[in-house]
Amino acid sequence: MCAKYSSVVVYLGSSSGRGEKYKKDAYNLGKALAQMGTTLIYGGACVGTMGALAQGALEAGGKVVGVFPEGFKGKKENSLRGINVRATNLTELIATPSIAARVEKMTQLSQAAIILPGSFGTMHEFFAYALELQLGLHSKPLFVLNTDGFYDPIKSLISNMIVCGFMSSDEQGLVRFCDTVEELVAELGVMEDRDL
Repeated sequence: MCAKYSSVVVYLGSSSGRGEKYKKDAYNLGKALAQMGTTLIYGGACVGTMGALAQGALEAGGKVVGVFPEGFKGKKENSLRGINVRATNLTELIATPSIAARVEKMTQLSQAAIILPGSFGTMHEFFAYALELQLGLHSKPLFVLNTDGFYDPIKSLISNMIVCGFMSSDEQGLVRFCDTVEELVAELGVMEDRDL
């Protein structure tokens, strides 16, 4: 058996969120991807849920590729406290000239995308990926881990886009929402070698 997707990009926050659930889900997802033999592509940070994701994958013996903008210091509060947000123990770290180039590179390197809870940066990555999928610029699937209902408002927004005529009902299926890491891993699936 082998993984259905040999590489997956995960977009998520550099903060931890309130409570342990977000970091726990990120860690468990990273671990599960490594156990499936899937290379993890992510934003290259060592803080927040991003750090937990990479830690889970690395501790399980997975391959982790970080993509990080040159000279980027992260959020202002991290810079002021002297926190180095760039991870250094990854399988590979790729530098890009900008945040936009970072997102483009991560999409290029992956065969599918997973969105975890996050802030403006995660929303930018989510919608940029979804837009390219909607426009047919790629056909790589998009999964969302809806930890504790975090993305319920987005699900409602997508439904409203359809009701108001800005999106077809067929396009609603472009984004696959999963409530747990286990459900998401089952959606990612594995293939028998003979199916390749």
